[in-house]
Amino acid sequence: MVSGVPPYFEDFEGCVNWTMYNGAQTNQWYIGNATSASGIRAMYVSNTSGTTNTYNVTATSIVHAMSNTVIDLTGGGACINMSFSYRSGGEGSYDWLDVFAVPVGYVPTAGVAIVGGAVGGVLPNLANPVLLAGPLNGQTSYTTFTASLNALSG
Repeated sequence: MVSGVPPYFEDFEGCVNWTMYNGAQTNQWYIGNATSASGIRAMYVSNTSGTTNTYNVTATSIVHAMSNTVIDLTGGGACINMSFSYRSGGEGSYDWLDVFAVPVGYVPTAGVAIVGGAVGGVLPNLANPVLLAGPLNGQTSYTTFTASLNALSG
């Protein structure tokens, strides 16, 4: 666990403090070099063990990537601004990315959606920067990205 008082920066190039909750889902989170926004590494969803940033559109998957950096929300502010680069190649209204602030100690389960926490936004209509606000103000939390990919189309 690493303590992070905003501003906090993650470029996936050096020491990476993320835990992936992929379980046996077909499409899984990886940190690797199959794609990047800048530098040579990024975090992405893959169905090829991270060798590509493609995914199987006929397989339902709910996977979570949680930062192990504790973000201190105890400063009394109304919300925290979080910005990040992303590329969304999902299927219209079938696939989405949620951004959550969840309490320290929360452990997501692959295949199960996160309920509660402070929802930052949902792709493809995700504003950037994301405003994480809500029930976790005044607490410390982890930032969590959840990819929800369903098999309704393909």
